[in-house]
Amino acid sequence: MSLLVELSPKLVLEFVEGKNSCEISCDLRTKNLYKLLKSYQCDFKLLSTLGGNFGEEIYDYFTKNSVKIERVDVRDDSGVMGIMRDGYRVLRGGSERQVFTFDDKRAIKSKYITSIYNEDDIVLPIFDSEMEFAPEFIKKANEYYKNIIIFGPKAHMYIKFNPAIAILTKEEVEELCPFRITSNYEFVNFSYSLVDDYKTRLIIVDKDSLYFYKTGLCYLIENIKTDFTKTLFATLFATQNKMDKDDIIQFVAAANVMPTESKIGDIIERSNSIKVGVYRR
Repeated sequence: MSLLVELSPKLVLEFVEGKNSCEISCDLRTKNLYKLLKSYQCDFKLLSTLGGNFGEEIYDYFTKNSVKIERVDVRDDSGVMGIMRDGYRVLRGGSERQVFTFDDKRAIKSKYITSIYNEDDIVLPIFDSEMEFAPEFIKKANEYYKNIIIFGPKAHMYIKFNPAIAILTKEEVEELCPFRITSNYEFVNFSYSLVDDYKTRLIIVDKDSLYFYKTGLCYLIENIKTDFTKTLFATLFATQNKMDKDDIIQFVAAANVMPTESKIGDIIERSNSIKVGVYRR
């Protein structure tokens, strides 16, 4: 089973013009990863902070959609967003950084430790709200021999704690570089510096490319349309099913190019025809 950590869920209210009713959904750091896991009948649960007026609605939304959820009751709401059907947003509450009290933090850490005992894999998004918890969460995952996958705009700061896998975007990596990158060779060489001294396997997602870093090599797959959520799902599915580390590269690439509802067998078959380039340092 996998654990998806969601410390800042937001309720989304989708209004219909001329009506008082609205449709309810949730905005998560892992976006629609839980929907992909459900569609492929993968066993998982959410560990989420829920508080204030909207916590119950978020909890009800997931339980009604047959999603297992471990809740941590906190003081404040995670926030609410309201949008019109045409996509025009009419209100938004909350902020990027969720404010936790001392008791909230203690409860979150305690629930996390008890939640990972029976899990094999953990997905930890690292935005502002998660920064305080990330070092301990990664260390505990390693202590209990769990695979932990991190991503998000702050994830690069926590590679030094040796998560199993870090997934970054090319834009995030380029922003870290102290000089202007002018070639793929320069990009690959700079990216190596992020994982040089660590055991973490790095995956970088560009809009039309995937980079996989492993022990002095960069495997590059180009000219494909990428989707970050599909990349996250395929990586998690591969670790759940103990795929060979070399096979993961082509499986993740195939999952990106195949339609969302494709069967796993079809994705694996497609992966056999994926061409992989290699960059050496």
